[in-house]
Amino acid sequence: DPTTGWDSYWYEAHYTPLGYYHSQGVPNTDNVGAECYVQLGLKENWSPPKEDGAVKEISYYAEDVHEKDYHMGTGNGYDIFGCQPDSLDTNKTRMRHGAMRETEVGDDTLRRFWGGHAWGYDFLEYGVELTMIQEYYKKAGFNYFNAGDTIGVAGFVETPMDHWATEMTPRGQIIVPQMPERPSSIAFDGDSTDWNAHPILATALNNQPNYFPSEVGAAVDDRIDLKEIKAFWNEKEDCFYFFMKFWGGPVWPNHAYEEDDPVYGHVTRKPRVLSHAVGSGQRPNHRLGFLLVRGALHAAGILS
Repeated sequence: DPTTGWDSYWYEAHYTPLGYYHSQGVPNTDNVGAECYVQLGLKENWSPPKEDGAVKEISYYAEDVHEKDYHMGTGNGYDIFGCQPDSLDTNKTRMRHGAMRETEVGDDTLRRFWGGHAWGYDFLEYGVELTMIQEYYKKAGFNYFNAGDTIGVAGFVETPMDHWATEMTPRGQIIVPQMPERPSSIAFDGDSTDWNAHPILATALNNQPNYFPSEVGAAVDDRIDLKEIKAFWNEKEDCFYFFMKFWGGPVWPNHAYEEDDPVYGHVTRKPRVLSHAVGSGQRPNHRLGFLLVRGALHAAGILS
């Protein structure tokens, strides 16, 4: 709605080129009243290739601009999200895609969100998932981006290459499709109650010490024994979840590996992460996983 939000005919109390065209009666110069500004920001000091890491910023950012009155140069903007990929380098300024942490607004650094961009010779392509924007507006009491909603869009460029002059396109419109769901069936919070509705798929015996003969080399103790498993596939989320219950705990963190070292005496190995470098000589305390039988997945229609 051009009467609300940032009127794209104006920027910092001046006409945009679009606004001036419109004032001169040029056709096909419709404006937008922007409520949200979604930005790709790039800053680097050198032309590639450069190996000193001289990239200052690769940012995927969004701002709430519904209070902005750029005709008068007044109003406030509010951060919606700000994401930056790890390990910045010049290649990533040219193209990248993948998950990123949101560090501008939120305090949950365990969550990651998808974004991507790439430059062609005469174009830029850009994408970002809408989860952060949807959650921001829901907290504000608005339910945007529903299937069938009409969204106005316009392109905006501000760059030192043009001495910070601005470009603004006329208004375009898109209709929101049915949005896929982000994986959220299970809250990874250490509380298993959200698994109660899912059936147990298999139950295992509680392995006992000194029960197995020596040739059963893979079962030598009873410290970390599986009790039952659950698993399910959420088709709407395109996500596979699995759950392992053990005969007792704590299963992590633990001191699962102890030895008598000839130099240091009795040693308790502390927990390590679940991965290791090949050939490093360091092995993890735990490897947890599911063995998927492809035939069963075929029968269930999960794989084609």
